[in-house]
Order: sequence, then C-alpha cells, then structure tokens
Amino acid sequence: MTPIALRYLRASFGFLIWGILIGLHLSAALHLGRGSAGAGYLSAHTHVVMVGFLLMGIAGLALWKLPEPAPGTHAALPAICWWALVVLVLSRSTLEVLTGYASWSWLHPAVFGVSCVEALVLFALGR
Repeated sequence: MTPIALRYLRASFGFLIWGILIGLHLSAALHLGRGSAGAGYLSAHTHVVMVGFLLMGIAGLALWKLPEPAPGTHAALPAICWWALVVLVLSRSTLEVLTGYASWSWLHPAVFGVSCVEALVLFALGR
C-alpha cells in the first residue's frame, strides 16, 4: 500500500471517530438533556461522516488500487488534496457547530465558502 493511500485511510478513521463523538454529543443532548443539539451539530456530524470518513476512505482505497496518477496529473495532487480536505472538513465542522452558539454575520457565509472550496478539492481529487 502506498504511503498516500495509507494516509487517506488513517484520516478516514480519524474522521469516523470525530463523527461518532459529535453523534454521541447529539444523542446526549436530545435524549438526556445534556448539551446543545442545534442544527449545526447535525450538519457537522453528517458532513464529517460522509465527507471525512466515507469520501476519504474511498479515495484511500482508490489510491491503493490505482496508485499511478492519470496522464497529465501532477504527482503531488493527492497529497495536496489530502491536506486541503483535512483542514476543510475540520474547519467546516467547527464553523457549523459555532453557528449554534454565535450569531456573527460572517459565520454562515464562511461555512458556505469552505463548502465551495471543499467541493473544488473533491473535483480535483476525482480528476
């Protein structure tokens, strides 16, 4: 297994743990009355599990089975996309949780901006 594929798979399982912890917080808030259960938590939980765990895992498996880059693709693209995705998934989940606590005017546009950049990175990775 190539080092970059292993990096994607390890990050994937890290995001699975992060997503489970957010889900446990949601469950405690909803069923035990402990903590806040704002819409940002649900969105952050879903995003971390779907993009952080699922898509990073699929990318890791794809890089494992297809280790050669496509013709015309820069060899460093998977590593650049890994760093970008890790930072963006963590940023978006943090910003979405913050939307339940703060009403700063820049917060919702920031979540949307991070989402747009994340979509571009995912398109670049799938190239």
